[in-house]
Amino acid sequence: MLSYSTKNAIKVALSFTLTIALSLYFGWEKPYWAAVTIIAMAANETYSHSIKLARDRLLGTLFGAILALLMISFLSQERFLFISVYIVIAGIATYMAFNLKYGYIFRMAFVVCSLISAIGSFNDITTFDMITLRLEENVLGVIVYSLVFRFIWPNSTEQYFFDLFNKVLANLEQTCAKLTATMTQEELTRITSDLENTIQQVAKMKSIIDLPMNGSYQLKYQQNKWKTATIASYDIAISLKQIITARSEVNCQNTDSQNELTVIKQQISHLKDANRNDQNLTGILTKNSWKDLDKLTPKVSKKSRLIDAAVVMVMIATFFCLWIYIPLLGGYLFPLLAAIFSVTIMTMPKGLMKSIVFGTITLSAIILAEFVFIMPFFTELWQLGLFYFINIFAIWRIFAAPQYALYKLLGGNFLVILTMSALRLTPTYTIDTSLNLLIQMFLILGIIHFFEKLSSPLH
Repeated sequence: MLSYSTKNAIKVALSFTLTIALSLYFGWEKPYWAAVTIIAMAANETYSHSIKLARDRLLGTLFGAILALLMISFLSQERFLFISVYIVIAGIATYMAFNLKYGYIFRMAFVVCSLISAIGSFNDITTFDMITLRLEENVLGVIVYSLVFRFIWPNSTEQYFFDLFNKVLANLEQTCAKLTATMTQEELTRITSDLENTIQQVAKMKSIIDLPMNGSYQLKYQQNKWKTATIASYDIAISLKQIITARSEVNCQNTDSQNELTVIKQQISHLKDANRNDQNLTGILTKNSWKDLDKLTPKVSKKSRLIDAAVVMVMIATFFCLWIYIPLLGGYLFPLLAAIFSVTIMTMPKGLMKSIVFGTITLSAIILAEFVFIMPFFTELWQLGLFYFINIFAIWRIFAAPQYALYKLLGGNFLVILTMSALRLTPTYTIDTSLNLLIQMFLILGIIHFFEKLSSPLH
């Protein structure tokens, strides 16, 4: 019997391989664009999360393409003005990337705008071809991923929600049972920590209900019921926290808390019956509203968003100065990678730079070794497909744990970036381009780390 992690790794690897094979079969010039779409979608927790990301990715592609067309049409002859507007767009994209609902659209729009501006060569026909190809590659990636994950070991978002709901109720019930006895201060602290984890699971329940619900009958047509269940679970968790706080202050159990625990147990029992027997949640009175649960998702303050946006603008201006005044190899690749890395890293949680550098060194060394010693011997498409299948499967299986999600993204993207010359219609296997790319990435990461450290006291 295969584990969930193994099944998921097989599905991601199959989607990735099929996407590359179909792109090459259609004669498309940049099959790695479709492959990157698979990596982005596969990094999500549920199928519905992936579908939302796919929708946002397509919207971001369209928005970014329009921005690039406008910039090329009106500013292609004004180098300084073009770079200035581009830097301002980077700042706006960074600020808006922290928006919980639409942030990915703005980040994707900036990436696409950067790609088209760099690769389009300020030529209208080339630019239009790039936009069309980008859309085609994205759509292909979305279709292949959707079909594979729909028909091969399908995972229902609805089932994921109910498993999470049952886990939350079990945790709340267990906490109630513990609080009926006299407890030490250390035990109360431990229960509080467990309760915080339960509240985070309630936040996940809320995020799932807010997603597109195609194929999830109960969540789609009984949405009010499950919203009420989610709010009630949160109310119970907060009530238990208040009991723990009161218990900590008086260091003993009292009649009031015992009565309250009895009421809470009845509410949990009612929620379990409604879940098990598909009953309506009549008689459940909630203290909070659906909007009140938004506070469960951590938000970045406006001040921090403005600081990060300003830092990104300064960083990209620095990168352009280096590119213009220092002879760097790779043409447009340096400012392109620098801009995309700047916006992406500055909109990620802080403190990940060490993990990014470690992942870059380790994963790139392995991938480059394969690129030099294995890939030049490939003569058939199936060999290329098998190579990518094995590598993606290994990355997704080894880094299956949630705390290693960053390495999955790094591994998948580096596999595409460092071997992209092998994915052309006429493949080449020279290591010069890949090594130059790697050197530029380390230079970019070093400069980003410098500015990130410089700006950290301002937050």
